[in-house]
Amino acid sequence: MTLPADPMPAVVVDGAAVPVRPWSTWRDAATAHDPALTGALRKGEAWLADARGEALDPGGAVVPGARIRVVRTVPERAERP
Repeated sequence: MTLPADPMPAVVVDGAAVPVRPWSTWRDAATAHDPALTGALRKGEAWLADARGEALDPGGAVVPGARIRVVRTVPERAERP
């Protein structure tokens, strides 16, 4: 007999539910939502905030059901026509 697979827990990043593995970091959740954040977080052009607006350690462990948002410190570059 096999046990049913547990659905992956999710966190909410900028209003969108993102499924994450239990061992995921906040960085993993944010970059799963928007892969372009990888460089922005690394370069300090963006940071992550919890629902109260307090900074999160991107390397910290996710909390299923939590809501986070991305705060950009440098405006995104507009695409050239």
